[in-house]
Amino acid sequence: MFRTEQLAARRRRILLASMLIFTSVAAQSLRAQTSSTEGQLISPASSVSSALGPESPYLGSVPTGAPTGTVLQLSLSDALDRGLKHNLGLIESDVATRTTRAERLRSLNELLPNVNASISQTVEQVNLRALGLKIPIAGFPTIVGPFGIQDARGNVTQTLFD
Repeated sequence: MFRTEQLAARRRRILLASMLIFTSVAAQSLRAQTSSTEGQLISPASSVSSALGPESPYLGSVPTGAPTGTVLQLSLSDALDRGLKHNLGLIESDVATRTTRAERLRSLNELLPNVNASISQTVEQVNLRALGLKIPIAGFPTIVGPFGIQDARGNVTQTLFD
């Protein structure tokens, strides 16, 4: 099952990389078209969002660093690295994968045996008259103690049939 999760994550990364390449190609073709359509704003994000849908988690990213007013010159590999590291869709899918794995481990934990142990020690002193014992022997004490009691217990339980 872990191997299939790795393959699914790899497929998602390949899909994201191909979407980023598609976006960069679309941006270049739109940039070439802007010379003939001066004065009009054409956004490559609008064509991508219409292809992916307005609620796609792959359209957002997690901001990192301080914002600057300058344009960053990125190579294709830098753009892909940034997209793979900071894309919301990949981050959310990673969180969902970890949550599913944790739920699986919780359910497997219920199949393991439960082991409990306890140790206690007390010191007592007993008043025999208060308990209703009247011993007619001269010199026999009415209060017995102090004496110690030690108790050590272990308990193992496991569900065999559910």
